[in-house]
Amino acid sequence: MYGLFGVDYETAPGLWIVFGGVFVATAIIVLTHGNVLAAGAVLAALALLVLTFYRIDYSLMALIGFVLLFDQFHIPGFEPYTFRIDYFRNLKENRFLPFFEAGVVNPIEIHFLLIFFIWFMVLCIKKEFSFRRVPVWGAFCLLFGWLAFSFVNGMRNGGDTLIAMWEVRALFYLAIMYIVIPQVIRDKKHLRMLMWLIIIIISVKAFQGIARYAALGFNMGGLPTLTNHEDPVFIITLFILLLGFWLYQVKDHQKTTLLLLLFPLIFAFLIAQRRAAMAALIVSLIVFFVFLPGKQQWHFVKWAFPIVVVILMYGAAFWNVDHRLSQPVQMIKTGIERPDLEENP
Repeated sequence: MYGLFGVDYETAPGLWIVFGGVFVATAIIVLTHGNVLAAGAVLAALALLVLTFYRIDYSLMALIGFVLLFDQFHIPGFEPYTFRIDYFRNLKENRFLPFFEAGVVNPIEIHFLLIFFIWFMVLCIKKEFSFRRVPVWGAFCLLFGWLAFSFVNGMRNGGDTLIAMWEVRALFYLAIMYIVIPQVIRDKKHLRMLMWLIIIIISVKAFQGIARYAALGFNMGGLPTLTNHEDPVFIITLFILLLGFWLYQVKDHQKTTLLLLLFPLIFAFLIAQRRAAMAALIVSLIVFFVFLPGKQQWHFVKWAFPIVVVILMYGAAFWNVDHRLSQPVQMIKTGIERPDLEENP
């Protein structure tokens, strides 16, 4: 039978996985009266299960890529596929799946727990597995201990368990990822693949915002933002990465790619119109400068000074001007004069 399909005993499990997937998809379509999207969601989950079992490193990168790509919140005036996938919604709220009351977890949590479970299983089975030391253990233990203490203390003082879980579960996931990532991303090849993935997906999100700007006739169309609220914060990480490449004189294709993408990224950052992102950029640059060695600090100051002068001149010229070019300045001005004003969702 194996020869009939051109496979041998080593590759035969892949054939059975394909047959199983086709059977499950057919059964779901029949049971849901033709819901093809539900079948596709289950097949995607099975594919992730297989990927995680055979290549947990690729599965972790897929998780990071999905988190960066898909939107958690609605973008006013738009409903892109990156939002309609419902990646961050609980299963009982997912539009592609039949409603069931027990579906109180979302796809990202299932994927994350799957990675952690299989990694822990491999840790127990493989005798030659070496646990890699996690850096900055003190800070990690302080964070995790404080989260646990705060949660327990809140419950003892009459807190709502469900709301408390909503608030802290992402931080607990961060703590677990802090342990898992050094065990999975173990060499330079893994790191380069991960960085390429991050560069590509954040750039896709930036061009997504630029495309909306063009579709509205090269203006904001009266909308508060053209990107998701976290997209400009992600873009900041690419700015810092490029700045690090430049200050340390790194010669790499990733540096060249970021240089080519610099102006689209800056433009997408501006049309996001998020005051919090601008504040995050300033804080990130300050922290980045503080941690630089003396030589790199001097180069940073030498090149940053004329740029800061130009920005200050631009700000002074457009401080009281209502024009398309003055939008970044007006956001900063509003933040200073009305710090209590909440950002648009």
